[in-house]
Amino acid sequence: MLSVRFHIVFSILLFIFSAGLKAQDQDKFCTSTDPATGEITLIWQYDLFSSFSTYTIRWGTTLVPTDSITIPVTGASMSQLIAGTNGLNTKYYFHLTGYGSIYLDAVFRNILLSFSPPATDIAHLSWNTVYYPDSGQYSVQRYENTSWNTIARINTTAHNIGQLTYNDTISYPYCIPTNISYRISFQKSGSPCNSLSNEAKDSFSDQTLPADPTNEIVSVYQDPSGAYYPEISWTKSVGSGIAGYIIYRQTLGFDSITFVGPNSTSFIDKSVDACTQSYQYALAAFDSCSKPSPGTFAPLPAPHNIIVNLPAIDPCDRKARLSWTEYSRMPGGLMEYRIYRQVDGANFKYIASSSLSTNYDDSTTFINGSTYTYVVRAISQSGADSSTSCPVSISYNGPVIPDTLYLSQVSVVNNSYVEAKYYYSPANRVIEIVLERSDNPTGPFVPVDTLTAISPAYLPTESKLEDHAALVGQESYYYRLAMIDTCKKVAMYSFNLGRTILLTCAGNGTSSNSLDWNDYSEWYSGVDRYTIYRLVNGVADPNPLATETSSTLQYTDLLQGLSTSDQVCYYVKASETTGNPMVPLAASESNIACSIRDAMLFMPNAFRPDGVNIRYRPVFAFVDPASFQMEVFNKWGQMIFNTKDIYNGWDGNINGSPVTADVFLYYITYRSMTGESFTKRGLFTLVR
Repeated sequence: MLSVRFHIVFSILLFIFSAGLKAQDQDKFCTSTDPATGEITLIWQYDLFSSFSTYTIRWGTTLVPTDSITIPVTGASMSQLIAGTNGLNTKYYFHLTGYGSIYLDAVFRNILLSFSPPATDIAHLSWNTVYYPDSGQYSVQRYENTSWNTIARINTTAHNIGQLTYNDTISYPYCIPTNISYRISFQKSGSPCNSLSNEAKDSFSDQTLPADPTNEIVSVYQDPSGAYYPEISWTKSVGSGIAGYIIYRQTLGFDSITFVGPNSTSFIDKSVDACTQSYQYALAAFDSCSKPSPGTFAPLPAPHNIIVNLPAIDPCDRKARLSWTEYSRMPGGLMEYRIYRQVDGANFKYIASSSLSTNYDDSTTFINGSTYTYVVRAISQSGADSSTSCPVSISYNGPVIPDTLYLSQVSVVNNSYVEAKYYYSPANRVIEIVLERSDNPTGPFVPVDTLTAISPAYLPTESKLEDHAALVGQESYYYRLAMIDTCKKVAMYSFNLGRTILLTCAGNGTSSNSLDWNDYSEWYSGVDRYTIYRLVNGVADPNPLATETSSTLQYTDLLQGLSTSDQVCYYVKASETTGNPMVPLAASESNIACSIRDAMLFMPNAFRPDGVNIRYRPVFAFVDPASFQMEVFNKWGQMIFNTKDIYNGWDGNINGSPVTADVFLYYITYRSMTGESFTKRGLFTLVR
């Protein structure tokens, strides 16, 4: 064992020594591997060959030789086939020793080339150096067109030892299995020979599938003829050698429908209608060997054109209820859907967005007979990509409503209820009108009367409604009209309000009465004048008491020619200014307001039953007759008479028999016209 170890160490030192001290000798030594058998031939030249009688060649797969031969010297240039070697897959160390008057020892190796067939388009070559170290030029050769061609040269220096590598890029694909061979040639400057490696070869074929295109989007394209077709767009596949793209459309499965060139980034599918059905598409790239990429088939659903569903707009619901197919596999993710609307062919306008839902209800004010068109657009998170649907249109045919609904007048009738008259145009448009009342012009309004036509007829263009719950003598009310359509919804309100006139009257003693009223509103032409009428003891004077301008809302009646006992009442009539094109010269009457003064009751201090004043009774004014009661007592405190008839009184008899002249006492209770209670007592004398 000791001798073996010594031999190994000695050999290594000998190799290093000979390589370091006899480099000039090694320049003239070469190896060549037979491409068929793998046997290695040594070639060398040594000018001082005459100094040797024999050469000894030792070799092995390590620095320790295992085999050897001795051959005679035949000249300066020598070659020797080393039988039994296999340079196709084995690397050998060769020791060449010359024996004679001088000493020669050289160590060198055969070039063993190996390579990995390209998984993509690169062949990875690797080989060992001839000398250890060495300097010179290695040529990488590839067998092409029946000859060896040098494809690369690699210069080495004394510092290069061990293994060298080279990557050969295959510039064209091998669509069918093809044998490609490589070998390495080594040349030292001034050397009479070249070292040749084994030939490394393998069957090459295109093993790499092209990459799929990315950022696939399906939208719609409008042809100049007006037709809409699905349009597929994409980003080109990464990598070289792309020969084109395959377009697939799904039916039962995905079927290829066409091929496009390598520079294409879009395709319009004119064989289908993009507006009637949603079509899913997939893409695959193919190379010059017609090998396709895996394809963008998964996950499902694949990108597709958006189909918008828009049923008829319910005339009662008054909403366009849109729904659409969800867009799948938006590059970078889906951010939102944007909805656009067009009315009667005008420009599209953005109206809303939806981040998740594929439904949207448009509640715009739909115009009867107009056409509404919608488009939905799916937007990517970056905003750079989008898919637009076909436009979908629908005409709105809602309830027919009039152009004008006008409250022509509101007026108090018989001091009892309010009558409201209306007008609408054009005719045959209204089937129901509701009269609404409020204490304020801004509402809230409550319905008080309804006028409904009997189907299939319509309401007349002019008619009236009534409010019998109004307290006409206590409050002024605001009224409006609501038109109810066939959906039992308010289709419109009258464009004006009507306000009743509330008249108040206050007595100023017995000398005058003060009248006040609110202004009437609102007529198309405005108020022209207010006319005041008076009633005395319930009898109306047909002649106006006075006329005031539209800006005057009060009047004072001096009560000339009237008795203090007369009951005086009033009402005001408002008249419209001329010029109303709908219902001209309308009028409105107020409530009836009466003068309420303090109650007056006077009792005589004597009466003669057979004289002028044959009954003892009061003289009164503004007393409620129904509240009157009178009792008469004699001087002993006995009640001898009582009555509730304010007009008849006592005739001076008891049980039909006249009483003698004397002094008597009366006691009276009564109420004023405003309900205030009074009592009155006193003495009077009956005279015979």
